[in-house]
Amino acid sequence: MDIRPITKEDTQQFEHEWEESDTQKGITYHTKHICFGAFKDNELTGYIKLKIRGGVGNLSALIVKKHARNTGIGKALLNHFETISKNHNCHKLTLRTSEKHKSALTIYKNNGYTIEATLKNDKNHITWYQLSKQIPNNQKQEMI
Repeated sequence: MDIRPITKEDTQQFEHEWEESDTQKGITYHTKHICFGAFKDNELTGYIKLKIRGGVGNLSALIVKKHARNTGIGKALLNHFETISKNHNCHKLTLRTSEKHKSALTIYKNNGYTIEATLKNDKNHITWYQLSKQIPNNQKQEMI
């Protein structure tokens, strides 16, 4: 046996290995990238970017303009992320935030997220927190 570099195309022959069993479970490893914006008086005041993959919803961005913070927009966007993830049969939600965003960390904790990992001296030489939340029941919800 020898081990040598391969291309991404070479790996595609293995995709069916996971797909068959996961399809039966309603899970897909094909990544879905989704973005939603929050509008107030026709102004885009915040947005979320998320990925759905393998039964996990990952919130990669939740940003609200400074003048629109503390008005419920962030909470509404977080709720929308959770609803979208549930509707895609996710069993777990994940996100990251840094020590610089203490208010975001508090909001996430108050909404049932727990710290899974603390990444010290990580990106930009600051501490980052990996948080997650289990979805107890994969029932689809009405879109907000």
